Amino acid sequence: MPPAPVLTEMGTVLSFKEALHFWPLVAAGLGNAYLCLLAVGVVFFVLAAGACAFKYSPLLYQDLQHRTSHALPKALIWLMLGLLLFWPLLLDAGPLWLGLWWLPLFWGYLRRREQRLAYGLAAFVALGGLLAQVGGGFVSYAATQANREIFAVEHGIETGADIARLAAFASAQPRDAAVTNARAVVALRKADYRGAASLLKRALELEPDNPRYYNHLGVALAGLKNPGEAAKAFGNSMRLEAGNPIYAYNLSRLQLSEFKFYESEKAVLQASAIDAPRIRRLLEAEKHEARESFVVSAMPVVLQLRRQFKLSPELEQAAAGLWRLPAGLVPAQSAPLVALAFLTLLAIVHQVPTDKFSKVCSRCGRVHYVGVLSGRGLPMCMQCEWLDSRKDRSQNAIVDHKTSAIKDYRLRQASRARHCELVLPGLGALLAEQTGRAFRTLLCFSLGLVLLISGAGFIAVFLPHDFALTGWLRGLGALLLVALYWRAWRFNPAGL
Repeated sequence: MPPAPVLTEMGTVLSFKEALHFWPLVAAGLGNAYLCLLAVGVVFFVLAAGACAFKYSPLLYQDLQHRTSHALPKALIWLMLGLLLFWPLLLDAGPLWLGLWWLPLFWGYLRRREQRLAYGLAAFVALGGLLAQVGGGFVSYAATQANREIFAVEHGIETGADIARLAAFASAQPRDAAVTNARAVVALRKADYRGAASLLKRALELEPDNPRYYNHLGVALAGLKNPGEAAKAFGNSMRLEAGNPIYAYNLSRLQLSEFKFYESEKAVLQASAIDAPRIRRLLEAEKHEARESFVVSAMPVVLQLRRQFKLSPELEQAAAGLWRLPAGLVPAQSAPLVALAFLTLLAIVHQVPTDKFSKVCSRCGRVHYVGVLSGRGLPMCMQCEWLDSRKDRSQNAIVDHKTSAIKDYRLRQASRARHCELVLPGLGALLAEQTGRAFRTLLCFSLGLVLLISGAGFIAVFLPHDFALTGWLRGLGALLLVALYWRAWRFNPAGL
């Protein structure tokens, strides 16, 4: 009975390197983590921009009243404000367009630290096309370039449908050496050694320096009872990729079948010097076969990555969908232009004098147009500035009244900040001028929300596996949200 190849590369994972043999599972995990981070970024920028819009909408309302000389009814001004805020939704635009509109709209009101959010959003959008392209590579892995079928064949888990799809892909892409090699592996498993050798010679014409193809050619030639040529093929594999123990192991099996015990033992020792645990497992698996067995070498992860992210209609369609969901209206290729237009709009708005925007005094809450900045860089009206800089520290009715107004405002603002923090963690901190804490909290809230809703289960895995992490990740998201709301309940708007 001729020797048959035995696929044993799907065994127990004992190291990170061996885990890469399960690349579809690893790729799905990486893809889910990547898409989760993208979703967190989108949610964060929308929530953060929305929090800024909530904070400064009363000031925009005040300016609309002022510009119309208080001639319009309040209800009409609120309607105008609502249309001004949410008109991008009328265009069926993605949620990122809200952030791209709100930040320029409120640019004149934003604190300097809050303005950094706009630059972060510009960078996120500028890279949006590239980020969507990478995400498309993860999403379309099993549907493009025959990746799924090649992996299934090389690891012995293929179905009849996989073989049929592989043949169809080979007809459409006859110069794809990896597909030709996979079809040869199918022929090897069916003991069609002549057909396998023919396919492998064709694959080597396309990629003459591929050690895996020489290895499989050696298996086919061994099946054709041509040990001399088989040994040459295995030798070529070892010469081209000396760090792979499979080739020396297969050479030892060939020599053992020829009763060359010394040479076989020498080749086994050579393979064991490269990866002893792996060779030990192969020898144990061979005992169950009760005869010498060859091993088919799978495509390296680097080559799988190259095929996974190779441009194809499926990848481009997936990338376009990932871009359209948060940022529709324009194609992904226009993402840098959108970011440039956004920054240009910010530069134009930045030229508007600051005294054209109303401000709320950070001490007494008085709305004003002309004032100064406090030591923390916050707006302060002229009365509060006079109160701080006056040389006469004696008390009088004016000072008492102003001091009382400052105290009342701080109490009201602190109460408002606490209530808003309980509605949306981070919003109260933003109202309390704790910008860094606010953005960090909103980022954690976005992560918890995405995990709770999706469980980071964006990409399904076609391999059978026991990893059911979606429920655990949903639970982690719920715990994170509970922790944020508990922190919001204990929130102290210091400084107000």
